[in-house]
Amino acid sequence: MGESSSKNLSKYLLENFEVKLNKKDNIVVEDFTLAGNGLATRFYNRIFKGNRQALELIDKKWLYLDDGEIKKEITSVLPSTLEEIKDYFRDIEFTKVKEELGLEITKEFLARLIPVVDLEDVKGTSVMIDKSNYRATTIEEKSWEKLVGGKQVTITRELGYNGFFHYNPRSLEPFITVKASFGDVKKFNKYSPPEAKINRDVEAKLDPLFIEYMEGFFKDSCKSYAYNWLYYSFFQKMPTYMVLVGVGGIGKNLIAEALKTLHGSDNFKKAPPSALSSKFNGHLENCTMLFYDEAKFSLGADKGHAKNRLKEWANDYVPIENKGRDAKGVDIFCSSIIATNNDSDVHLEQLDRKFSVMELSEERLEKRIGVENTRKLWEIITRPDFPHGWLNWLETKIDPDFNPHVEYRGPKFKSLVISSLTTWQTAIRDAILTGEQSRVYLASLKEDISTIPTSVKKIEDFLNNYLEDGKSLGKLKIVEGKKFIEINADFLKDEYKDLPEGDDLV
Repeated sequence: MGESSSKNLSKYLLENFEVKLNKKDNIVVEDFTLAGNGLATRFYNRIFKGNRQALELIDKKWLYLDDGEIKKEITSVLPSTLEEIKDYFRDIEFTKVKEELGLEITKEFLARLIPVVDLEDVKGTSVMIDKSNYRATTIEEKSWEKLVGGKQVTITRELGYNGFFHYNPRSLEPFITVKASFGDVKKFNKYSPPEAKINRDVEAKLDPLFIEYMEGFFKDSCKSYAYNWLYYSFFQKMPTYMVLVGVGGIGKNLIAEALKTLHGSDNFKKAPPSALSSKFNGHLENCTMLFYDEAKFSLGADKGHAKNRLKEWANDYVPIENKGRDAKGVDIFCSSIIATNNDSDVHLEQLDRKFSVMELSEERLEKRIGVENTRKLWEIITRPDFPHGWLNWLETKIDPDFNPHVEYRGPKFKSLVISSLTTWQTAIRDAILTGEQSRVYLASLKEDISTIPTSVKKIEDFLNNYLEDGKSLGKLKIVEGKKFIEINADFLKDEYKDLPEGDDLV
């Protein structure tokens, strides 16, 4: 009977009054706080005195009780009533935060979480640990507070958990015990291993439609390298960037989302838009796969700074700088993909290392496999068996001679190098590749191209560093004060190879 009365009372209050929770986790009905001494009497006088209809809704037997007896009943049912109202608000908050975070979480899971203070964090930030397996979670402390409610938060915090943290995807252990000046302390591993790493289904098959997508997305020239890169990225940090340059809609983002399911959403990051222009690089931490979408590292006003950052970040140990915190060196475990729609967004030189540029389909995915099949692909990568099947399929593509430290340099890399040449570099290259002159005089070029450097060293550097099909374009010479490029004979047409000096077409 008491349980029924408490449910009826909580329902009555929620339906007939403005009810809310204050900062102290107390229930407030209109302007009346349900807390403190003499609550039953104050509650009766405020809500029920002279209100027979309300008494009947809560419990018809209350109609036959005097004021003192009703107050005793209220004293009996109020505790459970208050908890039911709090549960009502927690359910609302739970749904709201779940939607905001995009997380599939349960109350049972939240009940297992404990906030552990990072002893190396000067701000005392807590990491939420699942006490059933001691694994770190990505649930933020504030979200946990909202979802579980004030009383549980207070009780849990009083226990005072603390420890050290690191991120190490090369270990599946949730923690190790380390020595500290005050005794043994747990050092928790923030890495959350995906299911395919701890319990891989070696019998899982990859959906044929996804195979069709993969086979069409990468061109044959780079297919072997791409498949090996994707496979090994699951087990190690790939030392080169996979660069995907191609028109929108061909499937670049689908590859990224597929990798997110393979590595696990906790270990996948999409770099912020400011990543290549900001001095802060915290996005490199705590992930095994990093995706730079619509990345730009063309020269322009950037002066090559973004590309230099990328080269530095390709190292295994990198100084990390986050806003408001001192820089610190940490181990970096993430393989990285750079994707963009435009060749002009990318500046590459022939001597640039760390960039493996893929040749991609030029046909939009919806046209290549159809609108319905494109939609199905996005469903396929959400299936629980997809990471297992994809990993198994990629494993069949392993090349025993694959060397992850060697960049892939195919036709697309060459075309990006050419499109990255400056105006004057392009002018020199074009003049030489006509094959109709054994010398190119800089004075003649400067008449048409005003940006030809006055510094001989810059031109020499270009001629020394740039190779056309593996061959030097020529050598810079100065005769009687005239500066010219003596062209490599390999680029001359036969009829111009033996022309006497001075007959060149300049």
